[in-house]
Amino acid sequence: MLSVQAISKSFGGVQAVDSVSVEIQKGEIFGLIGPNGAGKTTTFNMISGLVRPSAGSIAMDGKRIEHLPPHRRAMQSIARTFQHVQLMREAPVLENVMAGAHLSGRCGIVSAILKPWSQRREESEIRRMAEESLALGGLSELSDALAGDLSYGQQRRVELARAVAMRPKLLLLDEPAAGLNDAETEALGVLIQKIRGMGVTILLVEHAMALVMGICDRIAVLDFGRKIAEGTPAEIKINPAVIEAYLGVPDEEMGPNA
Repeated sequence: MLSVQAISKSFGGVQAVDSVSVEIQKGEIFGLIGPNGAGKTTTFNMISGLVRPSAGSIAMDGKRIEHLPPHRRAMQSIARTFQHVQLMREAPVLENVMAGAHLSGRCGIVSAILKPWSQRREESEIRRMAEESLALGGLSELSDALAGDLSYGQQRRVELARAVAMRPKLLLLDEPAAGLNDAETEALGVLIQKIRGMGVTILLVEHAMALVMGICDRIAVLDFGRKIAEGTPAEIKINPAVIEAYLGVPDEEMGPNA
């Protein structure tokens, strides 16, 4: 579904990403991990459109998209969340989620002003899609609450529900477990798997290793802007280069005096 070929990016002479390639198959949960400064965020932002690659190509379903701005990529059924929650805090939860569903609308500005039957029908459909996304995240009873009044964990789920309401083919998750406790992170993993069950392909950038190893089908590891490994969670756990750069020496190998 997503083909990233030899993308690179430098900032002021610093090579943030150096010729990174990944292939993500339809229906996968694909993890992208690495230590701080490894180039994960820059790679993620190049895929989502916030940063344009200096070199390389990005294709979605065989169509090149590296030249498209973020809103055009959203129209290509690519949705994303952010490391820091981005919600309309003074608006109700339902309206926040409907904002994502509106990207699937077809009525133009004239229809929106005149409010003919087609516009009212579309608005009703958008509301239904938003309500379904809230139900998926267990948020239905909070639909009328102001987003800013929710707990941090609930706000995370609202942002995820908004992305799902877009009905994306590809969902890009930028550290969705940041700031969550263990119970919330475990619940997040269940929710992400439910979303995959809807036919959504997922790219996950995350530091919570229990989450990554528990739900990802394959993982790519970056270090100093380069991909140093790719494989299943079981393969990544025992990869010497990954252990040295990021995961650390397994407890059983550290010895009793470690």
